[in-house]
Amino acid sequence: MHLLFYFLFIFIYINHAETRCIDRDRRALLQFKKGLVDDYALIKSWRNTNKTKDCCKWRGVGCSNDTGQVIKLDLHVDFNASVGQFFGLSGQIDSSLLSLNSLTYLDLSGNSFTRIPNFLGSLKTLQHLKLANIELTSSRFPHQLGNLSSLQTLDLATTSVVIKNTDWLSRLSSLKYLNLSYIDLSESVGLLNNAITLPSLVELQLESCSLPNNTAKSFNRTMIINSSVSFAVVNINSNDLPNSMIYPWLFNFSSSLTYIDLSNNKLLGIIPEAFGTFKNLQTLDLTNNGLEGGIPSSFQNLSNIQELFLTGNNLNQDLPSLFHNLSGPGPERSLIVLDLSYNQLSGSLPDFTTFTSLKELYLEQNQLNGSFPEKFEKISNLSILDLADNRINGFLPDLYVFASLWELYFERNLLNGTLAEKLEPLSMLESLGASSNSFEGTIFETHVSNLSRLTYLDLSFNSLALEIDSDWSATFQLETISLSSCKLGSSFPGWLRTQTNFSVLDISNTGIIDSVPSWFWESLIPGIRYLNLSSNQIHGLIPDFIFGNQPIIDMSSNNFSGNLPLFPLDTITLKLNDNMLSGPISSLCNLTGLIRLDLSNNKLSGELPDCWNSLNILAILNLEDNGFTGKIPDSIGALEGIDMMSMRGNNLTGNLPSS
Repeated sequence: MHLLFYFLFIFIYINHAETRCIDRDRRALLQFKKGLVDDYALIKSWRNTNKTKDCCKWRGVGCSNDTGQVIKLDLHVDFNASVGQFFGLSGQIDSSLLSLNSLTYLDLSGNSFTRIPNFLGSLKTLQHLKLANIELTSSRFPHQLGNLSSLQTLDLATTSVVIKNTDWLSRLSSLKYLNLSYIDLSESVGLLNNAITLPSLVELQLESCSLPNNTAKSFNRTMIINSSVSFAVVNINSNDLPNSMIYPWLFNFSSSLTYIDLSNNKLLGIIPEAFGTFKNLQTLDLTNNGLEGGIPSSFQNLSNIQELFLTGNNLNQDLPSLFHNLSGPGPERSLIVLDLSYNQLSGSLPDFTTFTSLKELYLEQNQLNGSFPEKFEKISNLSILDLADNRINGFLPDLYVFASLWELYFERNLLNGTLAEKLEPLSMLESLGASSNSFEGTIFETHVSNLSRLTYLDLSFNSLALEIDSDWSATFQLETISLSSCKLGSSFPGWLRTQTNFSVLDISNTGIIDSVPSWFWESLIPGIRYLNLSSNQIHGLIPDFIFGNQPIIDMSSNNFSGNLPLFPLDTITLKLNDNMLSGPISSLCNLTGLIRLDLSNNKLSGELPDCWNSLNILAILNLEDNGFTGKIPDSIGALEGIDMMSMRGNNLTGNLPSS
């Protein structure tokens, strides 16, 4: 008997599992499909056959486990970055969706449709509506969406609609998430007022949507009475709004907001003390405004602050005072990211290791002077420290307190002393930028053998010498190698044989008196972007190398000889001047992406090729001091964008053709 019930259960389960889809919903979806153009076979599984009739198994369709009714339709398409476009559906959104009377989730983002239809406002059960990144034939916006009283999510970001009236928003009493970023809202007076009065709103995204300067003109405090107590996230990045259109309403939400992005607006003057009243604030982004002065002392009260972005302003506070105004018990424990780059901050570096949670500190492009602290109080948890483009002087401190660093940048400062032994504790380091200082001394392989994660190395423009055994097998694989003006010795650096991933190599002016070994040319990867061997005494032939990623190639001021080789077709800069190259230059006719070409002071000869119309984006052309003969070709006149051209010191005849 038990066995009979078991088989009966299995029979019922299998038959139920075969088809859960309700017939009405299946017919509605098939009708919806008829209005679509499916060039990329995204919904090819939507077929009414015996094997495929269960619409709950169709791509993008979700059904209730209890009733079998369609509750979710997700046909969104992600942006394909490799080709720069969406591969989605097109056509029209059919009204057959009204038959899906249990639909709670609809996502058609990334597709192309004729319009957003009015009937979507009649999908009474809808809770989540996502229509982002949709290319529309008609930009008309259906205000009927205001009838969706159960709607919790509305995402229209980057969709080609124009919204002039936002009164419909006030009827969305259940709305928690609203994203109208990158939509033309230039005529939507009162949008902020309508949005902040939504009683359930949690997140408001209004990035780069041309909000008018009077968007909150009629704001008054009585609006706060009906506003959401859980309003936590606001992003009005890139709207060119002044203080008067932001501060009066923003500071009424100090008890609830956790994320504020006001970057790329027109906020001027000092940072208001009122920001210090946001007791739950975790992220504050004031990047690229016109703020002056410094951080107010009220920021000590931001007990939950994790990210503070102030880059690209006119802050001129001295750095020790700024850190003092952040030194309350809250920020010192909670702050993870602090970005103060591209300001006018002055003073010396304080001991920032007291900020025990700090992971990323950006201070580049300021006016910092003075030296590092003599001693750091604590072991730092920093993973990124960027001090580039300041006037910091003196010696580097012992870096053992920064053993957790992944990225360290202090290029273009006034630092001096030795560098080699400071590197040894940094076993986690992936990027090191130390160029354009006054470091001296010798770096041996023992100093860098612990840096097994290193991928970016820039030691250029110092008084450093690298004495690394040519047979040394490096523990790292570098992607960027910049050693310009370091002393590498007279032999071509043999340790580069172990580096097979670099796309940037600069060993210019490094004292090499040698030929380039064949293994080097063979090791150049197809993705090479920058190759600089200039200002050495390298001799020999340059072999053909035809692969690259829009490379910049500089082999000038050497002793290379022989004919011009083949270069990658997408080369954008080619500098071979001041060598002993000979022969014709017709092989360059295929380099149609060239912007700069310098072949001056060689032994090149023959007539100039008549192919300059194919090099029509060339801006700099220098052919002087060679042995070219014959008439200047007419196609030279096609170089309409040329900024500099020199052909003196040859045996050319004729006049320059007019463009």
